[in-house]
Amino acid sequence: MRRHTYVVATALLLVISVAAGLYSYSSTKFERTLIMQPYSIPEDCDFSQVVARGFGRAGRGHFSENVCTPIIHDLKFVGIVINAPKVVHFITTSTEDGENAIPVSGLIRHDLGTFIGGKNELNLAETIVFVVKDTRTNDVWHGKIPGPQNLVPKPKPKDGNERKLTPEEMKGRILGEVFNPNLFDITSLQLRETEYLVYATVGPYKSNVVTIKTIKDKD
Repeated sequence: MRRHTYVVATALLLVISVAAGLYSYSSTKFERTLIMQPYSIPEDCDFSQVVARGFGRAGRGHFSENVCTPIIHDLKFVGIVINAPKVVHFITTSTEDGENAIPVSGLIRHDLGTFIGGKNELNLAETIVFVVKDTRTNDVWHGKIPGPQNLVPKPKPKDGNERKLTPEEMKGRILGEVFNPNLFDITSLQLRETEYLVYATVGPYKSNVVTIKTIKDKD
């Protein structure tokens, strides 16, 4: 009886040890996965706060961080990241008076040496192209955030001289900007009940793809 009890206890200890080892490995792997992610996207954030700020002329939007702005964890990250509501309700397909809003919150980070080829300034707001595809009809719309100009400040040369920087000098200088346009206005898409795939692109960068489902409410 004692021998049987000893065998059972030993087996239980073995099972516990294996489980603990697997948990430790799983936790470590999970932590490494988190560390490897250069950014995170706030899911289920309150986009009504973005809409409340308004979009101004032609859906240009504002250029400040908010609860829906993607979060950068790796300061060396370059590219575009966007966030959008999973579901958008609308009442009418009218394009007048800003009655409908499909907000997109995102950011762009780029290396000046590889992105603008030695130029000292760049209008980010008028460069990013937003692409929208209706998954049911395959219709596609494109649009950019309209002006006014929003030039990136001119970086100073390392030697202090007032001259244009070479691509080599600009390499490694990462500049970024956040944006919050109204996708409905800047792309002039046909609003209907469907699902849209959305991404943003500029130069060598293409953002993640988000899916937005639109639902028409009763008038």
